[in-house]
Amino acid sequence: MWGKVSESCDVYSFGILLLEIISAKKPIEKLPGGIKRDIVQWVTPYVQKGVFKHIADPKLKGNFDLEQLKSVIMIAVMCTDSSPDKRPSMVEVVEWLKDGVLKRKKEVPNLSGNNNKGDGEENDENYEEFVTMQSNNLKILSDNDRRKMR
Repeated sequence: MWGKVSESCDVYSFGILLLEIISAKKPIEKLPGGIKRDIVQWVTPYVQKGVFKHIADPKLKGNFDLEQLKSVIMIAVMCTDSSPDKRPSMVEVVEWLKDGVLKRKKEVPNLSGNNNKGDGEENDENYEEFVTMQSNNLKILSDNDRRKMR
């Protein structure tokens, strides 16, 4: 935004890339009347309502692991926080992604066989538990810890 290169810019870009991969949407879409909306503006209401299924690429037709979808979306949302100081480091992001993949592989023996279909109008089940679990598992570092890592 300001033309300065920084780690927080890289983290933001990575979050945008994750959202693009998850949703198969472009980073900026043109709405009727010449209005432009970025992918973060599009995804935010779904995350706030806990309706993650609407974010997934429709071509998947519900053939995805809902918990993995939620995890990756929450990571992307943290990466695209409007405040650069609140964004995680890429080290944290990689750790979260690795932990999530390894954990899910242990819990779900056949990921390709999962079919988490639903009408998507209601909030995803256990949303509150998910948010609590994510905030506990993500090990968000304090500013002091982040400075030490750098």
